[in-house]
Amino acid sequence: MSSIILTAAGAMFAVPLVVMVAIAVAGADIPSLILWTGGWSMALGVVAGGIGAVIASAGG
Repeated sequence: MSSIILTAAGAMFAVPLVVMVAIAVAGADIPSLILWTGGWSMALGVVAGGIGAVIASAGG
């Protein structure tokens, strides 16, 4: 169960990061909607990763 949560948390963090870095490397301004959505997705990914780590350390 914890591996599913950790995988989802990784995707929630990595996908917005890659998208925003790609936009920045292209030299364009990152739209505020993408910043807002990506920021919240990354923040919730960190929280979900913490929950997955606690479940993994508990043996689940």
